[in-house]
Amino acid sequence: MWCACVAVAVCGCGRGTDIFGRPNPVLPFDRRAPIGVYLSDTEPLIERFVDALAKQNGGALGYDGSAYFNGCGETGDEHGIRVASPIFKVLMTDAMDLRALSEQILEPAGFTPPDTFAPDEERSLVWGEDRNGTLLSVYYVPGEMVRFYYHSGCVPFGDMSEDDLKAKVYGRDLTQTFPDLVLYQSFDADGNPQGPPDQQSGTSAQSTQSGGEQ
Repeated sequence: MWCACVAVAVCGCGRGTDIFGRPNPVLPFDRRAPIGVYLSDTEPLIERFVDALAKQNGGALGYDGSAYFNGCGETGDEHGIRVASPIFKVLMTDAMDLRALSEQILEPAGFTPPDTFAPDEERSLVWGEDRNGTLLSVYYVPGEMVRFYYHSGCVPFGDMSEDDLKAKVYGRDLTQTFPDLVLYQSFDADGNPQGPPDQQSGTSAQSTQSGGEQ
C-alpha cells in the first residue's frame, strides 16, 4: 500500500540502495539469477507494464537512446553484467495509472513499489526487485508525462556468451517489442523535446513512427 506522503523528498526510502539509488540485491552474487533469466522472464514483464501504461495513455511511446549493457562487480572476484533499456516517455495525465498497473503487474512479480507517492507532486519513483537488484526508475511530472528506464541488477553471465548477449541486446527492434504502440523519438534532430507524431509537423512525424532498430 502506498501512502500519499509529501514530506519525504526522496522516494524508495527504507530500502537498501547504493549511492546511485539502485537496490542492493538481497542474494549474494553467485546466487542471483543469470542475465539470461532477466532477458527471458523479468524484462518482458517490465515491457508488459510499459505497453499497458502507454495503451492507457493514447498508445504512443517515446524513446531516447538504445538498450545497452556493461560489466559490473561488487568485488574484484565478481565478473557480472548489467543490461539497461532506452529512456522511454509516456504522455499521461492520471498518476493513478502507475499505481494500478504496479499492483496488477509489478508487485505480484516481486517488485517493491515506492514507499511514498504524491499524485500532484513532481518527483522520482523507484520500483525494485530486491533479490537480484532489478530496477525501474520513473520521473513523474504531474498532468504531463512520465520518463523512465529499467535495468537488471549486477548478475552473472550464466551460460550466455558475450556474443549471444550482444545479439540479444543490440539486435532489438522496438517495433517488435511494442507492436501495438506508436513509437517516436523523444527529441528531434536539434535536441528539442517532441511529442507523438500527431503533435509533430509532417516531416518530423514521418521520420519517427518506425521506432528504429535497437
